[in-house]
Amino acid sequence: MKRVIVGVILIGAWLFTGCNDDSVTQAPCPSGSAAGPALSDSIASLLLLTNNLGESWNAIDLGADSLQTEPATGLTGATPNDVEVVGHHLYIVNSGDNTISDVDLNTGKTIGCISIGASTNPWELEIDPSDSTKAWLTTYVSGEIMEIDLASRHVLRRHTIEPTLEGLWVSNTTIAVTKTAFNSSTFTYGTGYVILIRKSDLTEIHRFPVPTNPQFVFEGGDHRVHVVCTGDYGLNPGRVVRLESTFLAVRDTLVLGGAPGRAILARLLSMHWTAFRPPLSFAHVLVERSTLPPSTHNPSSSCRSRSTT
Repeated sequence: MKRVIVGVILIGAWLFTGCNDDSVTQAPCPSGSAAGPALSDSIASLLLLTNNLGESWNAIDLGADSLQTEPATGLTGATPNDVEVVGHHLYIVNSGDNTISDVDLNTGKTIGCISIGASTNPWELEIDPSDSTKAWLTTYVSGEIMEIDLASRHVLRRHTIEPTLEGLWVSNTTIAVTKTAFNSSTFTYGTGYVILIRKSDLTEIHRFPVPTNPQFVFEGGDHRVHVVCTGDYGLNPGRVVRLESTFLAVRDTLVLGGAPGRAILARLLSMHWTAFRPPLSFAHVLVERSTLPPSTHNPSSSCRSRSTT
């Protein structure tokens, strides 16, 4: 079985608006985009990358003698922010033009486009664990959660919560999203929240505060949900909080420092984070499972940022 690792290279660009085309189209996005590498099924392990500023994607064969990108580089839409792979389809979330590109990895060509709607700013995409033909999406500006039919490239359901939604985790019955509460007028962060949504009717079940700027949600090796709180790039450092199994509160907190971003759980139950540390440098953080904090409850983990970015 081919193992695919996906990632996004974020190099200092965050866009909050996009184009005004809210129609659903089957046309590639962007129109006439250059084809990326055609990836053979014989490649056992792949790393797929998107470049946020370069608005492109490429691949690395992790089984090769040297780690090099493929000669062909594919184009994405404006400001690619997240990626998912289903079979031979690569789905790229284009935050800047409110679209999702559908790329055929066998040919490297963009074969279709999902239009999310004007001024939505799509952020994170997750494949539905109970039905891989469906996906879920958060939007930052419009503050919506959406259910998407990948085969027909249509939005099936959409529900408005509040602006500044980013992180997304989906189970068979429940959806968890994060609200960063970033104020673009004052460049400050309010209280961040994890919001639980019932999948069947998209109603809110519960919400509770977490540390500053929660951007990413993932399930840990202990099958508990973890939230990466990036902090405010200043006084409030980055943290990772582990939630109670009931999803009603924070169980414990790991202070990482810096500004951790996305995380991935490795095969040996270690956790990997990409992190930003001023000025303009990026680090990769590895926390082994044995060094994770014990289950010490930390009820005071919620805090409000008063610093500027």
